[in-house]
Amino acid sequence: TLPSSSDPNGPEELLKTAEWILEAIQREIKHLGIFQVEANSYRDAAGILFARATSTFMALVVLVRAGHDFEAAQLARSLLNLAIDLAYMTRIGDREENAQRFMDYGYMHIHDLLERARGVYSKKPSDKETLEAYERHVELVSKWYEEVRSKFEVEKKGSAKKRRSRHWARHETIAERAETLGSPYHEHYLIGYAQLSAHEHSGSAVLLRHKRFPKGDQPIEYVAGPARNRSNIALVVGCEYILEVFSV
Repeated sequence: TLPSSSDPNGPEELLKTAEWILEAIQREIKHLGIFQVEANSYRDAAGILFARATSTFMALVVLVRAGHDFEAAQLARSLLNLAIDLAYMTRIGDREENAQRFMDYGYMHIHDLLERARGVYSKKPSDKETLEAYERHVELVSKWYEEVRSKFEVEKKGSAKKRRSRHWARHETIAERAETLGSPYHEHYLIGYAQLSAHEHSGSAVLLRHKRFPKGDQPIEYVAGPARNRSNIALVVGCEYILEVFSV
């Protein structure tokens, strides 16, 4: 059972819990390497997601220890995203097919990023060397791209034309994936994801903490650095979400 976010002992008790969780999941990650894993298989994709979630949780704990509770909230959102995607990959449809789609979409994304950069540098004659480097990389991934792109063509609403899927999963938005999974992921999305997104996207509602309102004739101050008023929320939900990742 996780300590309450309103625990008067503050982050210290929560941090002990978080560090215990971190030790346990690091042991799990090491054990994954014992098995012979086939590339692009479900176990391979899950291993990547487990490792990413562990790294994200480690960084979240470091930020909380340094007093950056609100910055840690951005990483808590990333953990929830990972938890939903891994659960979807595991439970909705064929998990081996889902894992292959996950890996293939990565090749598509790499190709798109390289093409975008090449387009920018093609307009800068002074950067000929950089452009040539991007062109070589595009050539390398083009074969993968051509092999997998048809997997991600979907019907365009109100048109005979097809469009590119926005995600490897057949339910393209995280809201759809969370709803398809049901409890507890749907509740996590409705309550946690929306609130944590304000931190991720720098919404003014959460940025007001950087503004110290004046008293009397004092000037307005803009404050950077660790939080003045500590919040345990990022650590509480971070612990909860990392446990969801490893519960699949």
